[in-house]
Amino acid sequence: MLRGLRSRWGTLGGLLLLWLIIGWWANAQPSRSANLLQHTSTSVGGLYGLEQSNSLPGATGPTTRSYRWSNGNLHVPLWPASNHARLVQLEYVAPFGPTSLQFEQTQALSLALQPELRQLSLFVPADVQQLQLRNQPSEQDGRNLGLLLSHLSWQELGSNGWAALPDATPFNSSNLALLCGVVLLLSLGWARHWLALAGSGLSLGLAALAWSGNWLNRAAINSLSQLLLVAALAVGAYHMWQRWPRPVNWRWLLVAIWLITTLSLWTPTVQYDGVGYYAYLRSAGIDHDFDFSNEFSQTPLELNTGVKLTKTGYAANPWSVGPAMAFAPLWWLGHGITLLGGWPSDGYSQPYLALTTWGSALAGLIFILSCEALLRRQFSPKIAALATISIYLASNLLYYSLFQGAYAHSLSAACVSLMALASLRLREQPSLGRWAQLGLSMGATIVSYWIGALVLILPALLLWPLLVGKQRLAWPNLIKGLGIAALAGLLVVLPQLAMWRLLYGAWLTIPQGGNFATPRSSQLWPMLVGSLYGMLWWTPIYVLGLVGLGLSIRQRQAWPYLAAVIIYLIYISRLPDWHGSGAFGLRRLTTLAPCLAWGVAALLHRWRHWPSTAIGLIASLVGWNLALMARYITYAIPRGYPAIAELPLSAILLSDQPLEASRLGLLMRNGWFGSQLSNLQGRSLWVFLGLLGSTAGVLAIWRWLGRANSPSLNQET
Repeated sequence: MLRGLRSRWGTLGGLLLLWLIIGWWANAQPSRSANLLQHTSTSVGGLYGLEQSNSLPGATGPTTRSYRWSNGNLHVPLWPASNHARLVQLEYVAPFGPTSLQFEQTQALSLALQPELRQLSLFVPADVQQLQLRNQPSEQDGRNLGLLLSHLSWQELGSNGWAALPDATPFNSSNLALLCGVVLLLSLGWARHWLALAGSGLSLGLAALAWSGNWLNRAAINSLSQLLLVAALAVGAYHMWQRWPRPVNWRWLLVAIWLITTLSLWTPTVQYDGVGYYAYLRSAGIDHDFDFSNEFSQTPLELNTGVKLTKTGYAANPWSVGPAMAFAPLWWLGHGITLLGGWPSDGYSQPYLALTTWGSALAGLIFILSCEALLRRQFSPKIAALATISIYLASNLLYYSLFQGAYAHSLSAACVSLMALASLRLREQPSLGRWAQLGLSMGATIVSYWIGALVLILPALLLWPLLVGKQRLAWPNLIKGLGIAALAGLLVVLPQLAMWRLLYGAWLTIPQGGNFATPRSSQLWPMLVGSLYGMLWWTPIYVLGLVGLGLSIRQRQAWPYLAAVIIYLIYISRLPDWHGSGAFGLRRLTTLAPCLAWGVAALLHRWRHWPSTAIGLIASLVGWNLALMARYITYAIPRGYPAIAELPLSAILLSDQPLEASRLGLLMRNGWFGSQLSNLQGRSLWVFLGLLGSTAGVLAIWRWLGRANSPSLNQET
């Protein structure tokens, strides 16, 4: 094997040197120009959304322009990094006062108050990678407005081609992408001629992208290189792991990964829709009623809705009661910790918010455990574990588990996963107790997130063998089981029905109004590839799940999951609010996470003879999700709708820091555990003990149920 590896490297040595020279040359080519207002998302943090006016004050009278307002502190990164000087051009209005323009924190010039559109051209040296424009903003219509910018672009100056080679560095993103690509190809064990062909194609492709002079292409090379680096490192770690002589307990490995990510990133936050879910707990626990007027009008939490009275005189609460039911034990634990630690018992102190949002983190853990147990019935433990953790880490489920814990999305994914697992357990060994478990999980799926009712087709199809074929139950047993399941489900849903009766005067209603749930024209294509939360860009792991389900259409085991996905996607694609407004990706898709995990597992099973390919791809998707999430949370991408809808696709895909290491570090420092390390308070120990105790309780219960919950039909490791 070692001789074969040396032979491949010896044969490819000359080609590798040529590839590196081509990459060196590619780095020397200038990215000729870039329109920053239209394409880059890295400056959006200092800019408001795109606007249009036909009456901007021009030199010769009113003129028509598209423009953006700055917030008074605009950072303009000049990226991708270059060895060439730039000519920066601005067209702006400075109506509220002078503006300071700085090169890398160094004052360059001052722009005077300018009530009319003015054009400015600046020569920026090659060593300057960031401009800053600062002024004292004026508050107008609730916004802090600084500069009005109708044009902001740069153009590179200097030599190109071979003449620029001495000024370029051979250690650049093009060569990094090339080297990582070659390492990945070597790990696949390809024949030398295929390796030479693939390496040559990659190097020439990188050179063509760079030679085009399009800064978007150069930025894409930068992103590609770092994602390939993540893939190469993951493949290397996998090959080292293969040398580990001991058997792997995949389930506890998943728990360890959940624990590491949670300790690193978990941030207790209650805002926007989360305030509506949380209002049930606070109103019942503090005010001892269900009048939400003060929860919506006097809350210190961020909220984008006001008090709306219904015909019964109560404040409307259009959010489901399921999350409050699930998180109530944690809320009351937080209440006890509040009293012990001396915090104000107002429902808004740290223990209340921390323990409640910890419920979504625990829901993420329950999803991991139940989804792995679900997949293990069809696939090997290794594939089941990899598919489960891939869906968790590479999708927006991670965001709603660790950063928006007051929302229902993590809980919804856990409920669907438990429902599917309960269905398979019932099919394996029918009993009245398992019928009750199925009913409870179905009720929880509905009450946690109402649209989850569409996924009830999943247990119906999974249990189809109990109605027909060799596993068919006797009618008395079937009717008895269905009755118990229906009763158990009704008991779970009953609190929601009672709440609707109290608030709206009807047992069944659509709290947001009929138009909210009325299907319209399909937006399925934008859901898949659109810049506004398109799955291909925001959560590509979901696309892999769809592909895996589609390729498995001939397998009967895939039909229930595929049917649930199709029905759910068709319906939500026709909703007026199909995108979910301000969200990280298509948040409603977290409900489908267990079904899509089955598709990912099916795809990994097809690739079982090429594990390096699977590991590299999954690792790069996890890196992509973490980086995109870091940009979203830190407002490098606007979080509000419709501002985010105005961004072009390039603003979503490209960044000056593709892996966003600095922003991820910021999230870790600002997370609950990170902030406690830097500012530890003695009474916070009570909160920590509450988090630890609740986690231990979940693991203990799962372990107690585990022996019966996940018998594997395939014990391959």
